Amino acid sequence: MGFLFCFSFVCLGFYERMMWAARSRIDLDYPCHTLWVLG
Repeated sequence: MGFLFCFSFVCLGFYERMMWAARSRIDLDYPCHTLWVLG
């Protein structure tokens, strides 16, 4: 159970970082796509 919890926690953290990076990149390079990301 402990391993599963740690694994899911790491995966969620990685996913959140990837989403943040993608959102920043979209805001900088493709402003029009920000509405698609937020919506």
